Amino acid sequence: MAIFDEAVILNDGCLMPKFGVSITKNADINKAVKCGGRLINLIGNKNNAINKSEISPQIFLQFNISKEITADNITIFILEKLKSAHLQYLDLVVMEASEDDERNIQVWQKLEELKIKGRIKSIGVSDLYLDGLKGLLEKAKVKPVLDKLNLVDPKLEEFLNKQKIQVEQDFVEENNDTLNDIATVKKVDPIQVLLRYNLFENKIILMNLKDDFQVKDINLTPEERQRIENSLRS
Repeated sequence: MAIFDEAVILNDGCLMPKFGVSITKNADINKAVKCGGRLINLIGNKNNAINKSEISPQIFLQFNISKEITADNITIFILEKLKSAHLQYLDLVVMEASEDDERNIQVWQKLEELKIKGRIKSIGVSDLYLDGLKGLLEKAKVKPVLDKLNLVDPKLEEFLNKQKIQVEQDFVEENNDTLNDIATVKKVDPIQVLLRYNLFENKIILMNLKDDFQVKDINLTPEERQRIENSLRS
């Protein structure tokens, strides 16, 4: 299966692409699509108008709610986002967790209301770890579809798997002799090899937009994947 066609089924039944591109400006959406992303992660709260119908109906838009946004203004924020984007609903809204557990619960409850009303299809969290996640689930009516995390310890990973909550991570560039050797054989840059390796895991991967970068669809054998895994652990 091609990278662009790979997707995961979220715990609410929605289908989400496994590979996405993070952007800070709406002007970069077309670049992100050209890069190969069908999942577009919009960073920041001050994006200008986005007309999804002018991009592609296959694009999956992820909007992020910063930890500064409170429950009092979350509904207005989402409705304004819908209006500016010319959308009936948002594909995914991810709430960035703050240190205030009560704020997190209150914002989550507002997102649940918007989901029930059909204004949001899926809702997830960011930077919410084991204790905070358990606390949220005790009060939640709707389970998060994903948790965006850079570090996942074994206990958290086990809990997320049990709850069927997807992990989303930012792509972190690394380089070593193994990646370089495999890249030479595949006739691609090492970053393409590492990205392909990342996507073999059952995670959603977000990459920052890079000028003139296009994802190349390559295959890795089980032996090559094991070599890469060993090189990254050493």
